[in-house]
Amino acid sequence: MASIEADARIRELEAQVAHLSGVVDELSARRPGEGEHEHHLVDDVRRRVDQVILADVDEAIETHVGAVWISRLAAVVIMMALALAARTTFASQEIEEFGKALIGYAIAGTFIGYGLFFERRRDLFAQSILGCGLAVLYFTTYAIFFIPQMQLQAEPYWGIPITMACLITLVIMAHVRSSETVAGVGLFLAYYTVYLSCSQTPTMSSHFHAIATCSILAVTALIFQISHRWLLFTWVVMCATYGLHGYFHMEQPPSLPLPADVYFWGSNGFLSACFLLFTVAAIVEGRRRAYRPMVAPLAAANIIVYYVLASRSLEAHYPDHLWIFQVSLGVILLACALLSETRGQRSNYLFQVFALSAIVVFTLSLRAALATEVFLIAMALECTALSLFYLYSGVIGFKVIELVLLMVTGVAVLATAGMTDPIHLWGWTVPTNRFCGTAVSLLFLVNAWLYEKFAAARGPKSRTRSGHWFLADSRLDWSGSAMAMAHAAVGSFVILTLTILELSEAPELPFVLAAEAMVICLLGLVLLTPQICVGAVMMLVAAHVCYHVFIWLPLAGFESQQNYMVYTVSLSALTLLGAHVWERYLNRFRQVGIDWEHHLIAAVPFLIGTYLLTDLLFRELAPLHVAAAQGGLGLGLLLIGSFSRYTGVKASGILAMMFAVRSFYEGLND
Repeated sequence: MASIEADARIRELEAQVAHLSGVVDELSARRPGEGEHEHHLVDDVRRRVDQVILADVDEAIETHVGAVWISRLAAVVIMMALALAARTTFASQEIEEFGKALIGYAIAGTFIGYGLFFERRRDLFAQSILGCGLAVLYFTTYAIFFIPQMQLQAEPYWGIPITMACLITLVIMAHVRSSETVAGVGLFLAYYTVYLSCSQTPTMSSHFHAIATCSILAVTALIFQISHRWLLFTWVVMCATYGLHGYFHMEQPPSLPLPADVYFWGSNGFLSACFLLFTVAAIVEGRRRAYRPMVAPLAAANIIVYYVLASRSLEAHYPDHLWIFQVSLGVILLACALLSETRGQRSNYLFQVFALSAIVVFTLSLRAALATEVFLIAMALECTALSLFYLYSGVIGFKVIELVLLMVTGVAVLATAGMTDPIHLWGWTVPTNRFCGTAVSLLFLVNAWLYEKFAAARGPKSRTRSGHWFLADSRLDWSGSAMAMAHAAVGSFVILTLTILELSEAPELPFVLAAEAMVICLLGLVLLTPQICVGAVMMLVAAHVCYHVFIWLPLAGFESQQNYMVYTVSLSALTLLGAHVWERYLNRFRQVGIDWEHHLIAAVPFLIGTYLLTDLLFRELAPLHVAAAQGGLGLGLLLIGSFSRYTGVKASGILAMMFAVRSFYEGLND
């Protein structure tokens, strides 16, 4: 009975060890304040548990390898030999159909008798031979109804229940004996018969046989997962079922006399039933105390394959109703996530798989149901919701998928630059691209504030084995400050790009960029989020670049536009104000002994703003007055720098006086 009971003994041992470990942990938790006798009792129990674990695990491993895998290898060899023999027998023209059937049943009876007779005598291969006998019984019954070389009657619809009865008998025997070997052998031949039914010219009876067989095996996988925890069996059933369905049943065979809509609903109904069965199997396994790593990949593969197969079928027949399917699937996945969270470890892998899959499916449904501009705003709102989910739960998967949506939404918004159709909102007329870009950017800036103010680092001790460790400390596990910077950068870049594309040849472009930078900077100061201010700096730099490009590559009407000088002075003043904030920010990280690096970095925005003013004076004043004006500007900056002790302001004053000297000597030459 070693081969029969090996898996059962291992599961029983795991349950006993888990129970004893819980008792020891409970006793350890009560140790403070108790007597010396209890201390010795806990230590003795822990030592005995370790001894039992080490002794029984070694024995269980030897039993599992020697008794189970050798018998499975024998079953594979026997089935290969039987397959070759069956092929030779089917092709023989000297043996009539009835004789072939007798040979098959004789082999099946011999194998079943051997397995039943020797199962009590600790025969290592009795279970494998019993499984082969039951499989041959099922396959022979299938052959006499559906294989032309052995078929005794054409189109025997009553052969389907007889064949299914043989298959159910095999399933019951595998369940009663807790033998994954018997189940595996039956699984191999059952799916082989499905392949034979689908590969030949399909008839109604062969098609119903294939559907019935796959349905019974899917139900069997759920039952075996609940009662025996045969996760490998469930994996194989799921892969085989979806593979055969995708290869043979996606399109209706011409030989089946069925209306197209009837075949569509029957095929997709079968597919949905299998999906629910495999999903329930994963949830049942995930709700146990002892988590198994392959459960979450099982659920993920089930969702992905089902969605691909079902959505392709819907797109071919009912493309306008695809979003209804996506919303329905998302609701089902959310319900599965709640079921996975109500028992077992919190925020476990299975919960994350269902929750993240629901998010993806809902996003796809929004794309199918909403207009482009509304969909992009909905995506930004979804990013905000995911940020809140992450801040509440600490599940890194929410942050990762939100980061992906952030990048996708940022790129997609730029694609709306050409959408200039007006949108009417409360009496205002706004271009579609401006409305969409502004709304999305503001939501991203709000997300930056959320990550900066409320994202707390979660250390290894506060994470759980099944949930928060997933993607933890990986390259995708960005810190709260980094996530805030990413959101602020994308939000600012969206506004910056749309503004440049919309006003690429407008004289007011640099000043519009400067105004937008000021608004974003004020928002960052109000929210106390420096990352938003950094995004404003990016827009301010773009304003300076556009300004000088328009000067160096003369743009008609740029210097003659109304309030040109006022706008330029305002741009310079905003730059100098930002330089003041930049100086104060860098003082937080200033280190003794490397003052020159600090002064060099801090002086850059002061020098840029000063250069803008001196250049404006050079271009707008008469040559006789330029040197004096630039010199006065430099003197004023030197005085301000002396009082404020900002080295950058002093450097700006020196720069202005250098321009004044150059202008003076150029004036002398003229």
